[in-house]
Order: sequence, then C-alpha cells, then structure tokens
Amino acid sequence: MTKLFTLLLLVFSLSSYAQKNAMNEITNLVLNTKIEIDNSLSIELTRFSHKKATSDKQASVASAHLIFFQGEREYELMISIYESADSISYEKEYESIHWNEYTVKLKHISYNESIDVVITKNDTLINKNIPLDKNQLLDQANKIITSKYARFVFDPLLYEITAWKNSEKTIVKYRRIIKFTPLDKKDENLDYDFEVNLTNQHVSPFDFWGLDRFYFPTIEEQEKINFIIKAFGLPRFGFNNSIVEGPDMYSIYIDNEIAFGRYFLDKTTGKECMGSIEGSYATMPDFPEFINADPLIEIKE
Repeated sequence: MTKLFTLLLLVFSLSSYAQKNAMNEITNLVLNTKIEIDNSLSIELTRFSHKKATSDKQASVASAHLIFFQGEREYELMISIYESADSISYEKEYESIHWNEYTVKLKHISYNESIDVVITKNDTLINKNIPLDKNQLLDQANKIITSKYARFVFDPLLYEITAWKNSEKTIVKYRRIIKFTPLDKKDENLDYDFEVNLTNQHVSPFDFWGLDRFYFPTIEEQEKINFIIKAFGLPRFGFNNSIVEGPDMYSIYIDNEIAFGRYFLDKTTGKECMGSIEGSYATMPDFPEFINADPLIEIKE
C-alpha cells in the first residue's frame, strides 16, 4: 500500500512538473505588441481573421496575422487553427509555420486579443513568455484593458501600479491610492482596484462583474476628494487611505500592517474634529508559517 501511494505521488509530481514546464514553454503574443524573441528576431501580432465553414466536410479557420522583424526587413506571415464543423468529431488542428531556422507552433488563440505559441530555433526552445521590463508589462496590461473595455478610462496617477510574476503567471495590479465612499453609496459593495493577468488576459474584477460595481467619482465627488486632500494632507504613503462621507463629517481611515488611525474632518471648514484615534497593532504570536513554494515576486524595474 505504501509503495502504491509513493508511486501515485511520483506520477502526480511528474505530471505537475510536466504541466508547469509546458506552461513555461509558451510565448504569449498580444495584439499590436512587438515582442523581441531573440537578438535577431522580433514578432508582432497585427490582426485576426476568420473564415466560417460552409459544410461538415470543411473546417472553419481562425488566423493570426504576424509580422516578423529581422534587421531592417519585415515579413508578413499567418498562422491558423482549423476547426472541424462536424458536430460529432469537433476536431481542432493547430498549425505550425517554418521560417528560416525558426518554427512557430500555435497552441491557443484568444480571438482579437492574443495567441499562445511555442517557438524553437534550430530545434532549441525559445521561451519569451513575457518581457520582464516593468514598463513593457504595464504597456501590455493597458492594451489588454483598452481592447476588452474600451469605455473604461482611468488616470494612472490615482493608482499604485505594480507588476508581479511567478512561474505560472504575470500580473499587473492597480491599487487605488485614495478610496472614497460617497454618502449615498455607503451600503454598496464598491470596487476600487483591478488587476490584469498577462498570462491569460483576464481582467479582474471586470471579467466577473463588469464595470457596474467599479467606483467612478462624479465631478462633485472629485471636488470633495480634492478638498480633503488639501485640508488633511492625503495621501499618507505607505498606508491604505480611505474616506467615508457622512452627513456632517468625513471619516478618514489610514492603516498598514503595523499602525492605524481614524480621523474626522468637518465637511464645511475642513478642520479636524475631536475623537481621532491612532494606534499600532499588537505583535502576533509566532504561528507555523505557511511556505509558498512559488510566490509572486514584484518586478520593480
């Protein structure tokens, strides 16, 4: 029984290892984003096209149009997925293209967004999953947001924007520096932050809830926020900064992992009222620490 359990554990471990390595082989090409593959080749995904099948004997074709950049020259190529119209077999065939010493194998298409490919040069794998330059990551994230939610417009100066990566995914996080809750929305569950998963192109929470719960300040509400910023000296960096509007006062909450503060501001004069509280959290006992074998690591440059 013990030997059987050990064998099953070994099979599971090898399967997980293979899945992780297969994921690491993938190069993600995002629409209208030029990615350097190696010192002599860059690729840009420029558009998608689709041809529907007209009978069960034909296949529908979804194609990604690419530009290969080598030196001063540009070469236009196309890679496709062929999908059977037969409702029983429903087979998919992913194309490979060969260009000079490179082979590009299509693995997945997110139509009008991106494609996943495996690239080899002289039969040697090239893994360019996502550039590690932070500015490139932010640029890709912004393009994904624009392509999926064209009506969503935001001011990046109002957010703390960070990039994170582990062996399975790369994420760009947008955290609202000052969170304001208007008087008439105190009972609503508002969203202020969002993040873009560059590996699978998901935008959270928009892909789940849409934009209905996301807070967009009105002109009047932004004037109130500006008034508090000037009167109280927000934001306090290194802290979470939240403002809740009341009938006569603004409640200001500031906290981080070590300390906290709650303050009250007169809505008319902007002066601090009595009742403010400041303190620090008690030291937590030393519980056994959970060790994450694959933590997200911040990309700072």
